[in-house]
Amino acid sequence: MCLHNWEDWFHFFTGFVAFITFSAGLVLSSPSQVPILFWFSLFAPVLVPLCMYLLFFSVIGALYAIGKTLLWLKNPKGQVHNFPAEIYEAPDISDGFHYESILESLPTYSYQKQPKDSDSTCSICKEEVQLGEVMALLPVCVHSFHKTCIDPWLVTNMTCPICRCRVDQEIPREVLVFSEY
Repeated sequence: MCLHNWEDWFHFFTGFVAFITFSAGLVLSSPSQVPILFWFSLFAPVLVPLCMYLLFFSVIGALYAIGKTLLWLKNPKGQVHNFPAEIYEAPDISDGFHYESILESLPTYSYQKQPKDSDSTCSICKEEVQLGEVMALLPVCVHSFHKTCIDPWLVTNMTCPICRCRVDQEIPREVLVFSEY
């Protein structure tokens, strides 16, 4: 028997369910088992196909999981082989010197009162910035934070907490030209 498409599978399962239901009716046909036959005849048309479909989809799910596991075993580190490496190479921060040089190069300033409509809260600690507090400015995206908040953040992330812009990128020329005015 060849089951090549879903219609063949459907006919196979419905025929099998009908056979099981009919066979169970013949086995349970003695007079002492009439209540059992009654309950079986009520629930068999629902439970038997339900069990068959659950079995079918369990087998399909197991095959899918086995396939995914085999693919993972071929590539255990989750490497994406079609991603071009020349687009981005992360800096080596294993020795710790890279982020320290960036932290030291961040411009700092003493906070002065801003116009009423500007936001004066640090996005990391969510506290209001007080007059005279030391702030650090990220030069690429021009977001500012408490110096004591942004330093620990950049040790682990190297991105702006607001816009996720990498802080170790070169500043675009447009920003430099704009900031001269």
